[in-house]
Amino acid sequence: MNKKAAIELSANFIIIIIISIVILGAGFVLVKKLIGGAADQLRDVDNQMQDRLQLMMTNNNERIAIYPTSFELARGKSQLVAIGIMNDGETANFKTDGSNVKPFNIDGTPFTGTTSCPLNKCISFITNDGTIAFSIPSKDKVFKNALVKVDKSAPNGEYVITVNVVNTATATPAYAVSKIYVIVK
Repeated sequence: MNKKAAIELSANFIIIIIISIVILGAGFVLVKKLIGGAADQLRDVDNQMQDRLQLMMTNNNERIAIYPTSFELARGKSQLVAIGIMNDGETANFKTDGSNVKPFNIDGTPFTGTTSCPLNKCISFITNDGTIAFSIPSKDKVFKNALVKVDKSAPNGEYVITVNVVNTATATPAYAVSKIYVIVK
């Protein structure tokens, strides 16, 4: 191999390395922007949901507000819902319970068929932090996220999830109650 060919090969190799490093750097910048943009959008959506809950609670003087309260889901999919809870008494511990699920056929009649999932387990109500108990200071509001998830074997129909908020210090059955309506197709 002559010297001229060796120098050209070395120069081409260096140029390819430089171009590769530039492309790799640009890829890292692009990924960082995409991830940062997604996090910003998630924060914006969370703030919008909290604003909507705040407005619902203020306008209706409700102890609990849920958004959205009705939606459609396919089997195996899930939907994030926001829950706002207002404590109009002294500082207390509360817990949410969304295990009461009633299934209905699409025409509104009670579901009487059979399914491979237990009817109260075809849809699950899961809080985002894994706990359902929390403390709310006096005259304050707390906003929580929950996930409504549809089992892959859930039959078509409408499911009504009754969300009970219970003050753990009192003997009353429910501090506040709201419903979520889920249509499974």
